[in-house]
Amino acid sequence: MFGQTPGRKYHWLKLWHYTGSEIVDNSLEREKKERTHIWKTCCEKEINRDIRTELLSSCWPGWHILCPSNYEWRVVYKTWCQWHHIGKWSFITKIFEDTSLTPVTCMKISGRCITTGHSNGDVLLWSYSNRVKVASHLRYVTALGVMVYTGECNNNSQLKHELVVSASLDCTIHISPLTFQDEMPHGCHVIREHLSPVTEIRTFRNTFAALSCDDRISIWQLSASTCNKVPTIVKLHTLSIYMVPFEAISIWGNEIIQVSAVTCNGLSIPIFRGGDSSPYKLLQVAGHQHFASSSSCNNISGRILKAFLWRYGVSIILDDQHYMYITVNECGQQMKYNTMPYLHSYPVTVLLYGEILLLGMESGTLYMYQLDQITDLLTLDLGAVYWKHSLCSEPIIDLDINETSNGPVIAAAANSRVWYITFIPPGLR
Repeated sequence: MFGQTPGRKYHWLKLWHYTGSEIVDNSLEREKKERTHIWKTCCEKEINRDIRTELLSSCWPGWHILCPSNYEWRVVYKTWCQWHHIGKWSFITKIFEDTSLTPVTCMKISGRCITTGHSNGDVLLWSYSNRVKVASHLRYVTALGVMVYTGECNNNSQLKHELVVSASLDCTIHISPLTFQDEMPHGCHVIREHLSPVTEIRTFRNTFAALSCDDRISIWQLSASTCNKVPTIVKLHTLSIYMVPFEAISIWGNEIIQVSAVTCNGLSIPIFRGGDSSPYKLLQVAGHQHFASSSSCNNISGRILKAFLWRYGVSIILDDQHYMYITVNECGQQMKYNTMPYLHSYPVTVLLYGEILLLGMESGTLYMYQLDQITDLLTLDLGAVYWKHSLCSEPIIDLDINETSNGPVIAAAANSRVWYITFIPPGLR
């Protein structure tokens, strides 16, 4: 829609609002397929492949490129367009809090619900009217991930995922049903693969990866059992590379699922590749480094507090001197940012989602930046804030973004509460 001639824009508007009400029977079905093809073509031509994959996975967590006919490409295109306008939209902020609970340590969205991890080891599921405990660790919850294993969840569900994967300082990973029912459909699976606490969980469809303090990465896949609803868990690989400290991991894919990791200098390396149509393959072998360091990615002087990796290409590192380092692999460059002169605070957590960069600040404010392309991260104008929202006076410790049938949603967590921010499209006001 952006940068189009008036004639072409009118053409797309006709497509957008056209209902085909005068076409019946087979003609209606044929017209629907033709329009689906048009929207798919728009998505493929105008949306970067990685961003397109991310939008599909957010709208339909069980999405698989081998079954594209099950998904509405019009919705994907509309979702992509919405993020170019939400800075001007109204929004509603819902607060989830309970002063009797121990501090929140991490958080994830699933549809219109939120899952939180706590310092006493509890994992809670929240809706507007309900709250239940879905898992319990012995110690502090360090990371959460939500996922599907049957592929049945969709964009209209209250809960878009079936399971929550949680990690703790007790060195365990729990896989628990994500439900408000008093009686769980099946028990909690406990994985004791790691000898050190797991610091990060990343999920994609029915696969997840875990990173522990001893720089060990494990990769797991879930599948539906033929005899009951209990998922079958298969360990695909466990990997550690001698003298290579990992700070963050990422998992994504199309036909092939891929896992990558970022080292302490901001350099991203591929770890694993596999999928339904190809054999699993380790891209790094323990004891051997299959990558070269870059002199442009060695200037991180402070102690790393938090690292974030998006796909294989972009890493963002926050250090204890309050600097933010962004590395874009395809350019082989790293930029160092100081937010204090512009935002009068420093980021505690970050999230890169499609063409949106979201910063959660120590001051309790959210800042959103819009990118035309991923390399804009290397020339970021910190003063050009697309959208901001002051939530509280305590640090924002975690962020998540989700797509719902009612529009985009952002969740932000502090130690004492969680905010669920729903953007309202103009037509729904």
